[in-house]
Parts: sequence; structure tokens; C-alpha cells
Amino acid sequence: MIAAEPGFFGPGDRPLFGWLHRPAHPAPRPIGVVLCSPFGYEAVCTHRGLRKLAQAICAAGYATLRFDRACTGDSSGDPLATDAAEEWLENIGCAAAMLRGQTSCRQIVLLGLRLGGLLAAEAAGRSQCADGLILIATDTQGRRFLREARALELA
Repeated sequence: MIAAEPGFFGPGDRPLFGWLHRPAHPAPRPIGVVLCSPFGYEAVCTHRGLRKLAQAICAAGYATLRFDRACTGDSSGDPLATDAAEEWLENIGCAAAMLRGQTSCRQIVLLGLRLGGLLAAEAAGRSQCADGLILIATDTQGRRFLREARALELA
């Protein structure tokens, strides 16, 4: 099992929490992967799987960062903030910058699952923080995601 380094990064007044997986290979690959998790119940259900995925990516020689967006997990923030989506987009850019700064990665790939994929695509388009995208089961429209989330909540 590859050990991950826990830690806070980002703005001093609103730190984000993440786990940095560094490859054990003597010469790691120049590409890093930032995992953008889903939201809510989906994040809870996929937490262990994303940890295993991060370990597998790292074992293949790629530095990997798992992190909690603002207002989620162990990161700071007000869960009732109305501008959370905008802040989450900034968080993804901050995570990509942290991975570049803490490793020898010259390129960053954002790997997003469900809502994390939608946010990753938007963040990459807005800020050019990534050199590549991997999107898994991502809705192309936020409205569809909200409709599914409401239906799941009622069930």
C-alpha cells in the first residue's frame, strides 16, 4: 500500500484538506492527477473507491491529489454559502497548482467523477489549470444532476 501525505493547502483564511500520493518510483512521471470527487451521498459512496483509484494511479508512477472542496469533508467553508460552486471551481485550480508546486509534475490531468467531472471540465475551460481531462459518468448539464439529486433525496 502506498502511503499518502495528509495536509492543508490553499488560501490561509479558507484552507483545503487533501491527500498527496507520491510515487515510489525513483523517477516519477511528469504528469500529475487531481481527483475531483462527486458531491453529497455520491461522495460518501465513492470515497473508498477513489482512495483505491488514487493508490493505483500513484503505483503506476503518477503523483495524485485527492482533496475536499470548500464546505465539504475536512476543508473549511460555510456549507450554506450561495457561491459554493464558484469557490469549488477556484479550489480545483488551487489543487492543480499545489500538485505542480509539491511535485515534479509539469502537466496536470483532472479526473472527475459525476459532479466532480462537471466542475473539472468547467475549471479547466475557465482557468487553463489542466492539460487533460478524464470524466467519468459526468452529466453535461447541472440541471440534470440537480434533478437526479432531488429524486435520490426523496427516495
